[in-house]
Amino acid sequence: KNDCDDVENCDGGCTIHWDVSCLNNGYHAEEGLDDPYPREPLTVGLMVDNDWVAFDDDGNLVEIDLHNLGLAGQLPEELRYADKLQILNVNNNGRGFDGDFGGPIPQHIGDLKDLIEFNGAGNRWSGEIPRSMFPIRNLHNGSILDGGLQNLQILDLQGDIFRVWDQGLEDEFPSGIGDLPNLRKLALQRNKLGLTDNEIDTLKTDDFYQNLMYFWDYYNDYIDNPNSHYGSIPESVFEKLANMDAGPGQGKMEYFDVGTNNLVGRIPNSVCNFIENSPDLEGNHPYFSNNSFCEQMRPRCVTDEMFGGQESKGWC
Repeated sequence: KNDCDDVENCDGGCTIHWDVSCLNNGYHAEEGLDDPYPREPLTVGLMVDNDWVAFDDDGNLVEIDLHNLGLAGQLPEELRYADKLQILNVNNNGRGFDGDFGGPIPQHIGDLKDLIEFNGAGNRWSGEIPRSMFPIRNLHNGSILDGGLQNLQILDLQGDIFRVWDQGLEDEFPSGIGDLPNLRKLALQRNKLGLTDNEIDTLKTDDFYQNLMYFWDYYNDYIDNPNSHYGSIPESVFEKLANMDAGPGQGKMEYFDVGTNNLVGRIPNSVCNFIENSPDLEGNHPYFSNNSFCEQMRPRCVTDEMFGGQESKGWC
């Protein structure tokens, strides 16, 4: 329904298909600003006033394009009602692009069921990757997925090109990424996925016993549960992304980059099936450089170009 009064008061239990007349009611940008890209809180009204959005013939908001605008702020809460949104492009609004955009990604991003592209590279993201983005496997039939962004093909959440240690997604590597059935591009470089900064600092020391303790914890955790990922990438991620159920050579992935994070330990052996079954992967992908992966545990299918340089050898 297109009821402007319900946009502000909707508690999440209703569905709103925005149109221009509704969005322009009560969400105007400030008047008289000299800056063509004013650094004020980002709202849907500001997007509409500046023609940064596109609507379909039924008045549904289907595309938001905010790339390279030097914006500040965060994704607005109103986006939760854009249930027909397909493309969300907020690329390159971090400090490296004369902006200050990022912050936590709202949990309600998982409500955008039609989303195909989430282009968010070059921003000052923080917090965790919302688990609402990932489908949940049905308890009675594991091949059936419920919820999440099942239409998503591009997930690009690279951090700011001016990487500083007080920003970036700080999280374990989400196993749910493997449950995105249509994912083709994954770019998570320049964040802090994996261990915490303090744990990484410990690995960069020459304290043999401290490093041995970390390795022992990892080894025992892996023996007890081979799908665990103490600061690393879960085995199941590559197993699912390989799309083996669809048949040999049917994997959809074209791009997989997790370089420049805090990932450690072993790269899962399942990466070899993933590479073999993903004919469209770019030449040096999957890409793991600038983490703290252990070269002694490196699968043979991971080339020098894929492995790249690692920040610390302490984990081994």
